[in-house]
Amino acid sequence: MKQIAKALLGALLCGAFAFLLLWQAVPDWACWLGSGLSALVGGGLFGARGHSHGGVLHIDQIAQRSGLGDVAPGCKLAGSLAALVLCVVSASPWPPLAALCCLAWLTVKAGKTPLGRYVDLLLLPASFVALSSLVLLMDRSPVPQGLLDLPLPGGLGYLSATQAGRQQAVLTACRAMGGVGCLYFLSLTTPMHEIMEALRRLRVPQVVIELMVLVYRFLFVLLDRQQRRSTAADARLGYQGLGRSLRTYGQVSAGLLADAFRRASQCYDAMEARCYDGQMRFLTQHKPLRARHAAVACSGVALLGLLVWLSPGRWSL
Repeated sequence: MKQIAKALLGALLCGAFAFLLLWQAVPDWACWLGSGLSALVGGGLFGARGHSHGGVLHIDQIAQRSGLGDVAPGCKLAGSLAALVLCVVSASPWPPLAALCCLAWLTVKAGKTPLGRYVDLLLLPASFVALSSLVLLMDRSPVPQGLLDLPLPGGLGYLSATQAGRQQAVLTACRAMGGVGCLYFLSLTTPMHEIMEALRRLRVPQVVIELMVLVYRFLFVLLDRQQRRSTAADARLGYQGLGRSLRTYGQVSAGLLADAFRRASQCYDAMEARCYDGQMRFLTQHKPLRARHAAVACSGVALLGLLVWLSPGRWSL
């Protein structure tokens, strides 16, 4: 049942987003065809891959086995952050899309990340980005003035999708997904302790690094506890019907909140038992920066910067 609901949600999001992007930008038949294909693809991806959280719970294991593990972490960190900045400042959607495609190819092909796991990880931010872009697309107006106008009940006006809103939604979505590609490349090819060591060498304050480690670790702890509680509730038919599902969700969330405080206290006790003195230390292997790795990173960032500079400031669908 959950899988069917996720498939329907994915189909609705992808279909609606594609329709609003293509409406009055292409012929009507192409608009409906593109929307239908997007709904089919979105529903298939969410239904087939969106049911598993295994890819989320094993990010560090994927990074440990990455084919790019011999690359200096500082090189990957600097390249990813530089590409992220270029994606954010881009005035055109094409450079962030190019960055997403290239980094996804590197992560899967060179980094040997399983394609299914990568799709699993990409679905969650993609759904948030699609939903947020739909909000940017629409605006309330007293009179019809958009590409698509939906009347609101009670004489409240119209919910209109404007050309300016469409451009802003597409640009924001592409920037966000380009940034996700940059961060996924870093997190799926570099273990957390190597990232922390690279940040320490960059003189990032120690308290910031320790907070990052604790938050990162505790996210996985809470995800594991939530998955166990949800599985137990599902085994007791706790998600049969809307009313029972809402009640079960509230009980699982309340129990997870109490469990979070208890687990935090246990984690701190375990740290003190291991002679924690206010500073976390990791055993890391020194990986020297190689000339060819630096050349590839610099070339990629330079090409992306050139694409951002050459891209027009204004564009239209």
